[in-house]
Amino acid sequence: MYAAIKEGRITAEDAEDMVRQYSATTEAGRLQKIYEPPVDENDDRVAALQETYKTVDPALLQKIVDVADALEANPADLAAVIRGESNFDSKARHPSSKATGLIQFVPDTAKNLGYTVDEIRAMDPVTQMDVVYKYLKKYKGRMTSYDEMAMAVYYPAALGKPDSFSIADDSYDRMYAYRLKKGDSKEEALRRARAQRESIIQTNAGIVTRGDYLSKLGPKRR
Repeated sequence: MYAAIKEGRITAEDAEDMVRQYSATTEAGRLQKIYEPPVDENDDRVAALQETYKTVDPALLQKIVDVADALEANPADLAAVIRGESNFDSKARHPSSKATGLIQFVPDTAKNLGYTVDEIRAMDPVTQMDVVYKYLKKYKGRMTSYDEMAMAVYYPAALGKPDSFSIADDSYDRMYAYRLKKGDSKEEALRRARAQRESIIQTNAGIVTRGDYLSKLGPKRR
């Protein structure tokens, strides 16, 4: 939309009307207006992303900027995490975990958001960004760096934690408490918690701590 205003194809007033109409008909719009025309006409963040990601649809890059703004995050961090998760492929799917889409939604996460992974996979990339926003909006204002954005996507409980924070142990504790709440015996809860911890480590190539995960990401993919 910003490009259209800059090129004179639509006016700022027309853009505002489009925003109001869109906001009235989409869930993301009801949650928060994230598609407002930029106030600064010299905002070149989309152009900067286009320079870095030359083969990515500019409409998707614009949506990434819009969503990042709504999340009070850096668009470059969000774009870099999406590249690392799916290389901007909204239909990307992990063969074993069935994680799907731009930020690799696992089936349980998709269900909590009101979708199946197949429904998410069927969305075009721009539309799928609404689901990305819906997932990340609870962490608004906390994704202040590439590392924190990456943790919000991979393991939100590690947001703001030191690199020594054990994702594997935290997963164990959460599973144990969850199974007790569901009525399992202590022995069964322990068995399931141990299995969860081992699964986290094996599925993620030996990752135990937050630092392990971030070190595997390497330099920012900009």
